[in-house]
Amino acid sequence: MEDRATFTKGFFGGTGGPIILTNRRIIWYEDMAYILRPLKRISEEFALHDVASADKSWPLEHIFGGQRLRLRLREGKNKCLWVDGLDEWIKAIRIAIAGTGARSERSGT
Repeated sequence: MEDRATFTKGFFGGTGGPIILTNRRIIWYEDMAYILRPLKRISEEFALHDVASADKSWPLEHIFGGQRLRLRLREGKNKCLWVDGLDEWIKAIRIAIAGTGARSERSGT
């Protein structure tokens, strides 16, 4: 699955770029078209086995820019991104996470 995501929002614009879900990872990076400030570009990826769950951010956050995709990581951190088709992304990530769990149980890891 692939689309665009927004990583940060502010009064003077925001940052965003592609978000990609593969059968092993979730990847996102800031592309040059969205860089509105002279800061380091945002780029991150997580292996699906490091993601504990995917859901919507808190309803109160809807007031401050809309609900976001929240990835809860096994290490205890949360990552939040704005994506179009939030429910579809959550469903796809949950299916992908379940698929990695099934593979790791069969292989004994």
